[in-house]
Amino acid sequence: MSTSTCIAFDEHRCVNCKACEIHCRQWHGISVPLCRQLGGMPALAEGKVRLPLGFVTCVHCTHPACLRACAHEAMWLDEENIVHIDADRCTGCGACVTACPYRVPHLDAVTGKACKCDLCHDRRKAGLEPVCVAGCLARALHVSNDEDMHRKMSRQTIRWIKELAVSPQE
Repeated sequence: MSTSTCIAFDEHRCVNCKACEIHCRQWHGISVPLCRQLGGMPALAEGKVRLPLGFVTCVHCTHPACLRACAHEAMWLDEENIVHIDADRCTGCGACVTACPYRVPHLDAVTGKACKCDLCHDRRKAGLEPVCVAGCLARALHVSNDEDMHRKMSRQTIRWIKELAVSPQE
């Protein structure tokens, strides 16, 4: 396997517009985006107003718990260590959903099958950015192949989930 690929998020550039979610929903034709831009309540800290922000999408783990939990071999890793779901093999059992520490996979309300971000595999094969990255008005998102960035995004995603108290489909 090559290095892990992830979407890096710069919370200092983000303006909480949710364009990433809108573009994701529209491109994939889904009601729940495969990425979530999170925002907490504004707070005063050190004399400045702070709006806690976060971005949650699949971090494409080196040893994905979701993949290991899937008894139907519906999940697989590609050469970039990106986790994919084979919808034809997915039974909708939800094992991947409960196994993911980042609360990323979810069961689609229409198909009943698991879905999650694959970094817009189709777009990337065509030389394009993932739709959330391309649609980010503030340029707060970018694709990274850097191992240190991958570890940082993994840690930050856990922090955002805890601090902003998100549920899997918020």
